[in-house]
Amino acid sequence: MKFNRVALVFLLSLLSAVISAQSYQIRVTWPVRLRASYSLDSPIVEKALAGDVLQVVGRFNRWLKIDRNGETLWLADWVDHTRLDQAPAGQDIASEQVPSDIDNCCFVNRQCATDQEWVDGYWAYQRNECPAPAQPGTSSAPTGGHAIPIEASPLNVAFITEVLNRLRAGSQKWYDYVISGADLIREDPNNYVGAALLQFRTIEIAPYGRHINSLDMDVNLTRTMAMLIHEACHIHRYDAGFPYDGYTKVNEELYCIHMDNTAISQIAPQFPVWNVGTGLGISHCEWDLTNHPRCRFYRENCEWSADNNRIISCPAIGLTRPSN
Repeated sequence: MKFNRVALVFLLSLLSAVISAQSYQIRVTWPVRLRASYSLDSPIVEKALAGDVLQVVGRFNRWLKIDRNGETLWLADWVDHTRLDQAPAGQDIASEQVPSDIDNCCFVNRQCATDQEWVDGYWAYQRNECPAPAQPGTSSAPTGGHAIPIEASPLNVAFITEVLNRLRAGSQKWYDYVISGADLIREDPNNYVGAALLQFRTIEIAPYGRHINSLDMDVNLTRTMAMLIHEACHIHRYDAGFPYDGYTKVNEELYCIHMDNTAISQIAPQFPVWNVGTGLGISHCEWDLTNHPRCRFYRENCEWSADNNRIISCPAIGLTRPSN
């Protein structure tokens, strides 16, 4: 019994040390959602603003456990953030315990302190460059031969490059519209189509496989072309001082849908309009905008989740979402 008690005390001490070692601070790059549990289906409890410092006290799979004013919340670890603590002088960061889902050279052969260094480290890892000597902040993702950098898998870089090639061949005006509207095109593994990070003038795109929805590659390329124009529109509107919050979200969606439809009708008139079913900005008729006047059709004709915050399906507009 004495041995068992000693062993138990030792194990508890070891566990305490491991938990303490996991406690550190991060600064989020843009607004993020803090959830009640480690799941995208878990309710959103709070939102942290860009620049907020959060205390990480643990992790589970790809989720960070956050202590927020004494309340336990969870943050997806794939959102952009900067880890604020540093390894002691002379200590190689590779000697520290690293997560099992490692995907960044910053965990392997370099110590990163800034957002750009983390981004460079991520892409260096994706290109299997971690063992090679490298200085933080010097690696760059391939640009695909265009003025705008493309940070994505090699397959996605090739795909987006071809989209931009066709856009430039079809209309120099609309090509310039995209290139001048964003400073970066970046792949986000959790994106299903595209999104605009307004303050960072960045267009986020889905992984390659999610762009391929048709057996006709011309259809896939044209649809993605429309997406780039649409997201560039949001950035142009933001730069011009138009707000994107509250009810204005739906109005801005309508404006940018009109822009990408106009562009595609000029560049590829052989294809139909790509935004069938999204003419009212359906993704922005959920959550905080469910009572917007322009969203009433969806409210009255679609099937909603139990909390009435998310559209499950809407046969009236041909929308059927796969179950998660």
